[in-house]
Amino acid sequence: MLREAYNQADLDMDLWRAESVDKTRRALARGADPNMKGGGIPIVDAAALDDDEQRAREMVDLLLAAGAHNWWKESVQAWAQGATRMRVRSGGICHRHPEREKTLLDENDPAAIRSLVHGLEVDIVKSKNVCMCCGNPSMEFYRNGRLINAVSIHHGLRLRFGTHRGPRCGAVQLTPAGADHLCHWLAQRGVDGPLKELTEARARRSDAAKTGDELEQ
Repeated sequence: MLREAYNQADLDMDLWRAESVDKTRRALARGADPNMKGGGIPIVDAAALDDDEQRAREMVDLLLAAGAHNWWKESVQAWAQGATRMRVRSGGICHRHPEREKTLLDENDPAAIRSLVHGLEVDIVKSKNVCMCCGNPSMEFYRNGRLINAVSIHHGLRLRFGTHRGPRCGAVQLTPAGADHLCHWLAQRGVDGPLKELTEARARRSDAAKTGDELEQ
């Protein structure tokens, strides 16, 4: 048993030190654990931080296919677990001015709330990017009258969240499909600000691509 433990440790270290997709694939094929951590950081998160975005995507996809735990998706899905009400209000979840905030939407259909959250697909690689604004608007999730989570929307593309008196917090960037789902879901219910921001941001990136400029995504 001790020898097996040492062998597994060697395999895990090979995986953690993998500098290419091929090395990662070989380590996994030999039985390395796709859920290993180094310094408390899951290897799938470390792979997403690679400066080479194409390699980062290939590594993340390979690890997820091998069974790596996708806490990003589970955290997002947990936002509305058991939610019976969702309030969309102006402002973000930091530097708040409650006296100025306005309720933009009050959704009391649990099925509609679940449909919203189900379509929020996360781009793990892009989620390493940071947006420093407070966000606008924000979504508040309630269960039986109690606030369980608040999530701010950033430019129709990024989300920042922190569970009310709970352990989950962080920020994610949505995939293009996930952003479309969020913004159109809100726009269909009269909250069209995020969709306008997303459309304008995509137009700017398209124009920048034509001129060879680079814009943060």
